[in-house]
Amino acid sequence: MSSVRRLQAMYESKQQDWELVHDRLTSLRQAKLIETDPGNQFKLDRQIKTIEQELSVIQEELTQLEQQLSRTDSSKSRDEFIQTKPTSTKYQYHEVRSSTSSTPLKRRIIAGFLIIVGIGLIGFSLYILFFQFSKTSLPIVPIMLYGVLGLMIGGGGFFLWK
Repeated sequence: MSSVRRLQAMYESKQQDWELVHDRLTSLRQAKLIETDPGNQFKLDRQIKTIEQELSVIQEELTQLEQQLSRTDSSKSRDEFIQTKPTSTKYQYHEVRSSTSSTPLKRRIIAGFLIIVGIGLIGFSLYILFFQFSKTSLPIVPIMLYGVLGLMIGGGGFFLWK
């Protein structure tokens, strides 16, 4: 009877290990979908492969424990154990929506727009300062503010691009 309990405890421990590793794998897959840098994507791919191997090893150990539990002569206690263990659908693999995979593209589009607007404002302020300043009656401060605003908007675009 104690060997069955020991096998059940080992099974529960391996099941918890499987759930933790599966959570890690899920978070890495989500991080890979969000990542835009090819170098970081490659690193995440290697980590995902390593964790998938670890998950398969744990799955094999769980299968072996289940076989050992089924070979014991007290199959009734094993059936009660498996029936009382709550089943979780939380760890089933679901397809990720396509909107999350296009997020980096949307981010790059917005960043590009901000960069272009920033360059445009800087160019406008430089054009007014150097070529049209004598012909306009605008004070120099608003023209310089356009340039600073262009730098800020362009800098925000560069920040989003990464």
